[in-house]
Amino acid sequence: MILNVPSIVVKLEGGVGNRTVPLLITDMSLQGEVRDWTGKVGTSILWVRNANLN
Repeated sequence: MILNVPSIVVKLEGGVGNRTVPLLITDMSLQGEVRDWTGKVGTSILWVRNANLN
């Protein structure tokens, strides 16, 4: 079985009143493969990018 998640985006935003400001954005993807259900399970993370906005 192959698991492929092309994009996971997590955003942390803060705001006062009508104004919303992004504080942290994390964008990542994941690809994994299960070779043997009864033995070892192998996965790998391909890419992670963080952006801090001030």
